[in-house]
Amino acid sequence: MKRVISLLLALILTVAIFAVPVYADSTAEQPDENSTRYLSKLVDYMNSKYPGLFSESNRSNINVYREVYYHYDNTDEIDWALIQAETPYNFYDYWLFDIIGLRVISDPNCRWPFPSRMGIYDAKKDTFIDMGAVDLDAYDDLEEIYNEKGYNGGYGGLLGDIDKDNAITVADATLLQRCLIGTKDFPQSDHIMYQFYDDTIWSYSDFNRDRSRDILDVTCIQRYLAKQPYPISEYKTHD
Repeated sequence: MKRVISLLLALILTVAIFAVPVYADSTAEQPDENSTRYLSKLVDYMNSKYPGLFSESNRSNINVYREVYYHYDNTDEIDWALIQAETPYNFYDYWLFDIIGLRVISDPNCRWPFPSRMGIYDAKKDTFIDMGAVDLDAYDDLEEIYNEKGYNGGYGGLLGDIDKDNAITVADATLLQRCLIGTKDFPQSDHIMYQFYDDTIWSYSDFNRDRSRDILDVTCIQRYLAKQPYPISEYKTHD
Protein backbone atom coordinates (compact mmCIF):
# COMPACT_ATOMS: atom_id res chain seq x y z
CA MET A 1 0.00 0.00 0.00
CA LYS A 2 2.81 2.44 0.88
CA ARG A 3 4.43 1.73 -2.47
CA VAL A 4 1.14 2.44 -4.27
CA ILE A 5 0.73 5.71 -2.39
CA SER A 6 4.32 6.68 -3.19
CA LEU A 7 3.77 5.94 -6.89
CA LEU A 8 0.56 7.99 -6.88
CA LEU A 9 2.32 10.92 -5.21
CA ALA A 10 5.14 10.73 -7.74
CA LEU A 11 2.61 10.68 -10.59
CA ILE A 12 0.78 13.69 -9.17
CA LEU A 13 4.07 15.59 -8.76
CA THR A 14 5.09 14.73 -12.34
CA VAL A 15 1.74 15.94 -13.71
CA ALA A 16 1.99 19.12 -11.66
CA ILE A 17 5.47 19.87 -12.98
CA PHE A 18 4.48 19.40 -16.61
CA ALA A 19 1.22 21.33 -16.10
CA VAL A 20 3.08 24.56 -15.24
CA PRO A 21 2.36 26.98 -18.11
CA VAL A 22 5.33 28.31 -20.06
CA TYR A 23 5.13 31.99 -20.93
CA ALA A 24 7.27 34.05 -23.27
CA ASP A 25 9.13 35.56 -20.31
CA SER A 26 10.31 32.17 -19.11
CA THR A 27 12.34 31.54 -22.26
CA ALA A 28 13.59 35.06 -22.86
CA GLU A 29 16.44 37.04 -21.40
CA GLN A 30 14.97 40.11 -19.75
CA PRO A 31 17.09 43.26 -20.08
CA ASP A 32 18.55 44.57 -16.87
CA GLU A 33 17.64 48.08 -15.77
CA ASN A 34 20.64 49.72 -17.41
CA SER A 35 20.89 47.63 -20.55
CA THR A 36 22.06 49.62 -23.59
CA ARG A 37 22.61 46.84 -26.12
CA TYR A 38 20.89 48.79 -28.92
CA LEU A 39 21.62 52.36 -27.85
CA SER A 40 24.45 52.91 -30.31
CA LYS A 41 22.29 51.54 -33.13
CA LEU A 42 19.49 53.90 -32.13
CA VAL A 43 21.91 56.85 -32.12
CA ASP A 44 23.08 55.87 -35.61
CA TYR A 45 19.46 55.61 -36.73
CA MET A 46 18.60 59.05 -35.33
CA ASN A 47 21.72 60.60 -36.84
CA SER A 48 20.73 59.20 -40.22
CA LYS A 49 17.59 61.32 -39.91
CA TYR A 50 19.15 64.38 -38.23
CA PRO A 51 22.95 64.26 -38.70
CA GLY A 52 24.98 65.39 -35.69
CA LEU A 53 22.04 66.00 -33.40
CA PHE A 54 22.57 62.95 -31.19
CA SER A 55 25.56 61.19 -29.72
CA GLU A 56 25.88 58.18 -27.46
CA SER A 57 28.09 60.17 -25.09
CA ASN A 58 25.73 63.16 -25.02
CA ARG A 59 22.84 61.49 -23.23
CA SER A 60 21.26 64.90 -22.52
CA ASN A 61 19.69 64.58 -25.96
CA ILE A 62 18.09 61.29 -24.95
CA ASN A 63 15.81 61.89 -21.96
CA VAL A 64 14.65 58.31 -21.62
CA TYR A 65 16.17 55.06 -22.84
CA ARG A 66 15.00 51.67 -21.62
CA GLU A 67 15.23 48.24 -23.19
CA VAL A 68 12.01 46.65 -22.03
CA TYR A 69 12.00 43.18 -23.54
CA TYR A 70 14.06 40.88 -25.77
CA HIS A 71 12.24 38.31 -27.89
CA TYR A 72 14.11 35.24 -29.13
CA ASP A 73 13.45 33.18 -32.25
CA ASN A 74 13.71 29.39 -32.49
CA THR A 75 17.48 29.63 -32.98
CA ASP A 76 17.91 31.49 -29.67
CA GLU A 77 18.77 34.73 -31.42
CA ILE A 78 17.04 38.02 -30.59
CA ASP A 79 14.64 38.82 -33.42
CA TRP A 80 13.05 41.92 -31.88
CA ALA A 81 13.41 44.11 -28.82
CA LEU A 82 10.82 46.41 -27.25
CA ILE A 83 12.40 49.79 -26.46
CA GLN A 84 11.25 53.00 -24.78
CA ALA A 85 13.12 56.09 -25.95
CA GLU A 86 12.38 59.80 -25.76
CA THR A 87 14.20 63.01 -26.66
CA PRO A 88 13.31 66.68 -26.17
CA TYR A 89 12.56 67.06 -29.88
CA ASN A 90 9.04 66.94 -31.25
CA PHE A 91 8.55 64.45 -34.03
CA TYR A 92 5.62 66.21 -35.68
CA ASP A 93 3.55 69.22 -34.76
CA TYR A 94 0.34 67.31 -34.13
CA TRP A 95 -1.66 65.55 -31.47
CA LEU A 96 -1.35 61.77 -31.53
CA PHE A 97 -4.27 59.52 -30.71
CA ASP A 98 -4.06 55.81 -31.38
CA ILE A 99 -4.87 52.42 -29.87
CA ILE A 100 -2.01 49.94 -30.12
CA GLY A 101 -3.02 46.48 -28.97
CA LEU A 102 -5.10 47.43 -25.94
CA ARG A 103 -3.09 50.50 -24.98
CA VAL A 104 -4.40 53.99 -25.62
CA ILE A 105 -1.87 56.56 -26.80
CA SER A 106 -3.19 60.11 -26.44
CA ASP A 107 -0.25 62.46 -26.44
CA PRO A 108 0.18 66.16 -27.22
CA ASN A 109 3.97 65.76 -27.41
CA CYS A 110 5.12 63.36 -30.10
CA ARG A 111 8.82 63.06 -29.38
CA TRP A 112 11.60 61.72 -31.55
CA PRO A 113 12.44 58.86 -32.16
CA PHE A 114 9.12 57.19 -31.33
CA PRO A 115 5.92 59.31 -31.53
CA SER A 116 4.14 56.74 -29.32
CA ARG A 117 7.17 56.76 -26.94
CA MET A 118 7.91 53.08 -27.55
CA GLY A 119 9.09 51.11 -30.54
CA ILE A 120 10.85 47.95 -31.54
CA TYR A 121 14.27 47.16 -32.89
CA ASP A 122 13.83 44.59 -35.67
CA ALA A 123 17.09 42.66 -35.48
CA LYS A 124 16.45 40.79 -38.73
CA LYS A 125 15.97 44.01 -40.71
CA ASP A 126 18.33 46.08 -38.52
CA THR A 127 15.85 48.93 -38.15
CA PHE A 128 13.70 50.72 -35.58
CA ILE A 129 9.91 51.01 -35.89
CA ASP A 130 7.52 53.10 -33.81
CA MET A 131 4.86 50.96 -32.13
CA GLY A 132 2.16 52.89 -33.97
CA ALA A 133 3.61 51.72 -37.29
CA VAL A 134 4.33 48.11 -36.34
CA ASP A 135 2.29 45.27 -37.84
CA LEU A 136 1.59 43.45 -34.59
CA ASP A 137 0.71 40.24 -36.41
CA ALA A 138 4.17 40.12 -38.02
CA TYR A 139 6.02 39.70 -34.70
CA ASP A 140 5.42 36.70 -32.46
CA ASP A 141 4.10 37.64 -29.00
CA LEU A 142 4.55 41.39 -29.57
CA GLU A 143 0.94 42.42 -28.94
CA GLU A 144 0.77 40.34 -25.75
CA ILE A 145 4.08 41.70 -24.48
CA TYR A 146 3.18 45.30 -25.35
CA ASN A 147 -0.17 44.97 -23.58
CA GLU A 148 1.71 43.70 -20.53
CA LYS A 149 4.74 46.01 -20.52
CA GLY A 150 3.78 48.99 -22.65
CA TYR A 151 2.84 51.43 -19.89
CA ASN A 152 5.41 54.21 -19.82
CA GLY A 153 5.38 57.31 -17.67
CA GLY A 154 1.62 57.92 -17.74
CA TYR A 155 1.17 57.13 -21.43
CA GLY A 156 -0.34 53.96 -22.80
CA GLY A 157 -3.18 53.17 -20.38
CA LEU A 158 -5.04 49.90 -20.96
CA LEU A 159 -8.54 49.74 -22.37
CA GLY A 160 -10.70 47.91 -19.84
CA ASP A 161 -8.43 48.75 -16.89
CA ILE A 162 -11.08 50.58 -14.88
CA ASP A 163 -9.36 50.33 -11.48
CA LYS A 164 -6.02 51.48 -12.94
CA ASP A 165 -3.79 48.69 -11.66
CA ASN A 166 -2.24 48.30 -15.14
CA ALA A 167 -4.00 44.97 -15.74
CA ILE A 168 -7.35 43.80 -17.09
CA THR A 169 -9.01 41.53 -14.53
CA VAL A 170 -12.40 40.31 -13.33
CA ALA A 171 -12.33 43.22 -10.86
CA ASP A 172 -12.52 45.65 -13.80
CA ALA A 173 -15.59 43.92 -15.24
CA THR A 174 -17.23 43.94 -11.81
CA LEU A 175 -16.41 47.61 -11.21
CA LEU A 176 -17.74 48.59 -14.63
CA GLN A 177 -20.96 46.69 -13.98
CA ARG A 178 -21.41 48.47 -10.65
CA CYS A 179 -20.79 51.85 -12.28
CA LEU A 180 -23.36 51.11 -14.97
CA ILE A 181 -26.10 50.24 -12.46
CA GLY A 182 -25.23 53.26 -10.32
CA THR A 183 -23.88 51.67 -7.14
CA LYS A 184 -20.45 53.15 -7.89
CA ASP A 185 -19.37 56.30 -9.68
CA PHE A 186 -17.13 56.06 -12.71
CA PRO A 187 -13.64 57.00 -11.54
CA GLN A 188 -12.27 60.23 -12.96
CA SER A 189 -9.32 58.25 -14.29
CA ASP A 190 -11.68 56.45 -16.68
CA HIS A 191 -11.62 59.54 -18.87
CA ILE A 192 -8.92 59.49 -21.54
CA MET A 193 -6.81 62.59 -20.95
CA TYR A 194 -5.68 64.76 -23.84
CA GLN A 195 -8.60 63.57 -25.90
CA PHE A 196 -10.40 66.35 -27.78
CA TYR A 197 -11.75 64.54 -30.82
CA ASP A 198 -15.50 63.98 -31.04
CA ASP A 199 -15.28 61.07 -33.45
CA THR A 200 -13.38 58.53 -31.36
CA ILE A 201 -13.51 56.96 -27.91
CA TRP A 202 -13.33 58.91 -24.65
CA SER A 203 -13.19 56.27 -21.91
CA TYR A 204 -10.97 53.36 -20.94
CA SER A 205 -14.12 51.43 -20.05
CA ASP A 206 -15.27 51.59 -23.69
CA PHE A 207 -13.63 48.21 -24.26
CA ASN A 208 -15.38 47.41 -27.55
CA ARG A 209 -14.64 50.92 -28.89
CA ASP A 210 -18.19 51.82 -29.91
CA ARG A 211 -18.09 55.22 -28.13
CA SER A 212 -20.48 54.04 -25.42
CA ARG A 213 -20.02 52.66 -21.90
CA ASP A 214 -22.56 49.86 -21.50
CA ILE A 215 -23.12 46.21 -20.62
CA LEU A 216 -21.56 45.16 -23.93
CA ASP A 217 -18.21 46.38 -22.61
CA VAL A 218 -18.62 44.18 -19.52
CA THR A 219 -19.36 41.19 -21.73
CA CYS A 220 -16.37 41.92 -23.98
CA ILE A 221 -14.00 42.20 -21.00
CA GLN A 222 -15.29 38.86 -19.70
CA ARG A 223 -14.81 37.25 -23.11
CA TYR A 224 -11.30 38.73 -23.36
CA LEU A 225 -10.39 37.25 -19.97
CA ALA A 226 -11.78 33.88 -21.09
CA LYS A 227 -9.66 34.15 -24.26
CA GLN A 228 -12.79 34.22 -26.39
CA PRO A 229 -13.29 36.49 -29.44
CA TYR A 230 -15.29 39.67 -28.96
CA PRO A 231 -16.49 42.37 -31.38
CA ILE A 232 -14.52 45.58 -31.81
CA SER A 233 -16.10 48.61 -33.46
CA GLU A 234 -14.31 50.77 -35.95
CA TYR A 235 -12.78 53.87 -34.40
CA LYS A 236 -10.90 56.82 -35.81
CA THR A 237 -7.30 57.54 -34.98
CA HIS A 238 -5.64 60.95 -35.26
CA ASP A 239 -1.99 60.86 -36.19
